[in-house]
Amino acid sequence: MPVPDEIPPDCIAYRMIEKINIKPDGTPNSDSFTDMGPTSDTYYMSIYLRDQLLDEGWTVQGLKAEWEGYEAFEITVGELREHGELVWRAPMGKIPGHAAVKRPQNAERTRGQKRKLAKTFRLATEEPEA
Repeated sequence: MPVPDEIPPDCIAYRMIEKINIKPDGTPNSDSFTDMGPTSDTYYMSIYLRDQLLDEGWTVQGLKAEWEGYEAFEITVGELREHGELVWRAPMGKIPGHAAVKRPQNAERTRGQKRKLAKTFRLATEEPEA
């Protein structure tokens, strides 16, 4: 696993949440924060980092277009770390900015940890270019 601290804490991270997993109040279901992967090496939660998306000309709308039936939620990398999560860049597929999120020592998130993440993630907004 690469060094997790290379990503600035103010970098926005996007998590794609299936629309059927968004509750009536607009918050994601806590089960949307489960690690996924076919092997222990790839068993983590996927996110996309805004800095690299923007560097390569992507927008939140473009990300959502690639993930039909999903909605983008955001959090900062610093907030993920405050929740005790490790974050590192893990390029995968054609969408830039893919990164991985995992608990230390490959621990699985408890239901309470997933609930706290669900309460912290916000519906993503498209920020204007500076």
